[in-house]
Amino acid sequence: MEVKVIKMVRKSNLASEPAQTEELPPEGELDHREETRELLESIIKSIVDVPSSVRVTYDVGARTTVFKVDCCRESIGRLIGTKGRCINALRVVISSIMAMHGMRAIIEIPYYAPRD
Repeated sequence: MEVKVIKMVRKSNLASEPAQTEELPPEGELDHREETRELLESIIKSIVDVPSSVRVTYDVGARTTVFKVDCCRESIGRLIGTKGRCINALRVVISSIMAMHGMRAIIEIPYYAPRD
């Protein structure tokens, strides 16, 4: 997880030199992502048959957060819903929440190969 924010730092003795940059995480930005992750996880747990198997993690980009949903194979059908309506609704809700904070959101669900 890498978040970049640039903070300007001046040397006190040499005002003629250009300012140096230092990378710091933005204040509150990770809190929004964590709150959204918890919300997404609780919604998915209420949808699926085996709530104890649900785990949601996220990867952070510059302005994009990728939420990765991990759940048991039997719960995928309930998570996706008929014609993908359930997962699409979740994507719309989470994207709108993150857009309020100026960030994009992507929800990835696991792929299980069909059984033979």
